[in-house]
Amino acid sequence: MGHRDHDKKDKDYDHRRLADAADRMELTELMHRYAHAVDTRSWDDFDHLFTADATIDYSAFGGSTGNVSETKAYLASVMPGEPTCWSSAGSASPSAPRCSSPRWWAAG
Repeated sequence: MGHRDHDKKDKDYDHRRLADAADRMELTELMHRYAHAVDTRSWDDFDHLFTADATIDYSAFGGSTGNVSETKAYLASVMPGEPTCWSSAGSASPSAPRCSSPRWWAAG
C-alpha cells in the first residue's frame, strides 16, 4: 500500500471519528433540551424534540403511550405546578435550571 493510500485511510478514519463525535454531541444536546422542557413544563418544546410521527412510551413508569400531543396533555396532567430540576440536575447545559435539591415525581 502506498503512502497516499495510507493517508486517505487515516483521513477517512478521522472523518468518521469526527462525525461520530458530532452525532454524540447532538444527541446529548437533545437529551438536555428534553430534560429542560420537562423541568420547566415547556410542553410545546416537545414539538421540536420529537418527530411528528413519534410514539412516546412512558408505560414502564405507569404512564401513557401516545403521540406528541397526547404525551404533552398527559405530562401536563401528572406534572402540574412549579418547575422542578429532577431531570437536568446533572445537565451541563447553560440553560438548565439551577436548584438546590432535585425533586422526583411519579405518576400514580
